Amino acid sequence: MERAVTTGRVIPYLAAVTVAVMFGSAFFVEVFSPNSFDSFGDALWWAAQTVTTVGYGDVVPATDGGRVVAVFVMVFGL
Repeated sequence: MERAVTTGRVIPYLAAVTVAVMFGSAFFVEVFSPNSFDSFGDALWWAAQTVTTVGYGDVVPATDGGRVVAVFVMVFGL
């Protein structure tokens, strides 16, 4: 395990787990609290900010493309 961490081979697995938790969280919020967000995309954005702990909310992307780029930066910036 130590070798995987020091060589960086564990990073894709950590990113995959982060994305899986993010999608799972957005799904569960939409299922168990359907009126919390306007769309699944909003729930996914909330989950991405929460999972990556960057949910400041002071500056946010306005378009879906901007959110996709931001989520990519958040997940791989960990």
